[in-house]
Amino acid sequence: MFDHDPAAAPMLMDIDVDAASPHEAGTIDDLIDFTSELRAEALELIKDYRWGPLFTPPSEEVTVHLPGLLGGNNWAGGVWHPGTGMLYVRSRTMPSLAILNRIDDEASHTRYSADSRTRLSGPRGLPLFKPPYGRVTAIDMGTGETLPAPQGAYKTR
Repeated sequence: MFDHDPAAAPMLMDIDVDAASPHEAGTIDDLIDFTSELRAEALELIKDYRWGPLFTPPSEEVTVHLPGLLGGNNWAGGVWHPGTGMLYVRSRTMPSLAILNRIDDEASHTRYSADSRTRLSGPRGLPLFKPPYGRVTAIDMGTGETLPAPQGAYKTR
């Protein structure tokens, strides 16, 4: 991990990035199933989309990206606590859609343009995939161990 902020010293370290991401690729089992009706609606919503493992590239078919263009842990960055040596990373699941549109203009320098919709909603405005929708992961920078960060109310000293 490298902090590109020139005002800060670089933080070089090895971490298990998989532990800090929620869903990395959806399967049928990851679709919501709070009720059988919602499950059936989720299956109907997703049936016409192409989707696969993490880094499935967009194509001329509408492709589901999970954790999504604004999902994962790439936008918010992390927070390091120097007293404990813990790095806290926020991540979230926010599926999005992408498609490549063919450009048939011979004057164009590219054959495709990318188009995306930054949010893919599930049935009745609910999320399409099961929780967690977001989480905070604590990474011990001394050992590399990852732990779910405590969330909710806390007492100050």
